[in-house]
Amino acid sequence: MTNFLEEKENLDEGQSMQDEVILEASQRDPRLFEILVRKYQAPFFRTALRVVHNRQDAEDVVQEAFLKIYSKARLFKKREGASLKSWIYAVLVNTAISHIRKHKQAKLKELQWDPVLDSVLPDPEGLQEIEKREVQSVLAGILTELPTELRTVLEMRYFEDESYKTIAARTNISLENVKIRIHRAKKAAREILSNLV
Repeated sequence: MTNFLEEKENLDEGQSMQDEVILEASQRDPRLFEILVRKYQAPFFRTALRVVHNRQDAEDVVQEAFLKIYSKARLFKKREGASLKSWIYAVLVNTAISHIRKHKQAKLKELQWDPVLDSVLPDPEGLQEIEKREVQSVLAGILTELPTELRTVLEMRYFEDESYKTIAARTNISLENVKIRIHRAKKAAREILSNLV
């Protein structure tokens, strides 16, 4: 069993290394970038769709993310423990967040005061709930990159609104360990976002 896990880890590392080589080589021969596009297009689309909740917007986000990845490829620097995969997913998630913000601002500019429209628009508390759901959706995209033990406590805290004490009881770990894991999960999520230059 250990050999299998070691082989899988080596395979994953080798695959990531291969992707890095392809990305670097694509700067000399742009046709090589198509290899990465074919490999990541479907998972990128699924992740983008989870964030923006619209097929057309998800396609736009994926296309824009690939353009950013290609144009900023020289800026990717392998940090200890960081992989190309985490960097490109950070680019994707940040592109999706930017798309949501732009889309929201454009919609607000289009709106003019209309008594009929005003009567059907949600109240400010309703808007806060919509924004909360959008943030949760973006967070869900980021969570896919986190290790299971960090993702679990973060989901319980922010998606299920559980208290630290309840999380400790449900996961059978100490209260202090819950706080540490949530802190580490937040730090890892911020790192995923900060990998985008």
